[in-house]
Amino acid sequence: MFTNMSTNYAKYNNLINKFFLHFFFAKVDKILKKKIDAPPLKILEVGCGEGFVLSRLVKLFPQADLVGIDISSQALLEAKKLCPQVELLEGDVQQLDFADNQFDLVVCLEVLEHLPNPDQALREIVRVSKGEVLISVPWEPWFSLGNLLRGRWLKTKGRHPEHINYWTKKDFNKWLQGVNLPIAVQKFYSFPWLLFLLSKQ
Repeated sequence: MFTNMSTNYAKYNNLINKFFLHFFFAKVDKILKKKIDAPPLKILEVGCGEGFVLSRLVKLFPQADLVGIDISSQALLEAKKLCPQVELLEGDVQQLDFADNQFDLVVCLEVLEHLPNPDQALREIVRVSKGEVLISVPWEPWFSLGNLLRGRWLKTKGRHPEHINYWTKKDFNKWLQGVNLPIAVQKFYSFPWLLFLLSKQ
C-alpha cells in the first residue's frame, strides 16, 4: 500500500510509465471483462492509494458496490475526491476487518511488494473473496532495470525504495505455490508486471 503519495502520483503521471501503464490497464480490463465467472456486484480494492484503479473499476463495473482500503489516510483523502461514490476505509491488508467470502472480486495491484508479510496479506485477500482475486507485482529484474535505464534510484540499482519484495517470474510462482491456498491460478503478463487471476476452489 502506498504511503508516499508523491511516488504514486509520479508513477501515474510520468510519460514513460504512462506508455507501459496503458497496456497494463488494457490487460487488466480484458481479464476482468472476459476471465471472471460473472460481473461482480461487490468489489474490494486493497491498497487503493489515491483511487486511480478504483476510478477505473467504477467505470468498468457501474452496477457494483465498491470498497477501497488503504493504510494511508492522506491517500484516502485524495481518493475521495476522485471516487466520491466509493466507500473508503483506513486499514491494513494484512489484517482485513471483513467477513469471509464478503466480496465477489478483490483487486490488489502493485501492493504485495510493499508488505513485510505478503503471505498473510494474500491469505486475507483470498479469505474475504468468494470469487476471484486479481493481483499484480513488478516483474523483476526488468522493473528495476527499467528504472535504472531512466536514471531512477541509481544507488539501489533501480530498486524502488518503497519495495520490500523483489520477485522474478519464477520466484513469484514459487512463492504463490508456497502460500498453499485453495485457489486456481491463471497467469498473465504485461511488461514489466506480472498479473495473476486467482479463483477460489
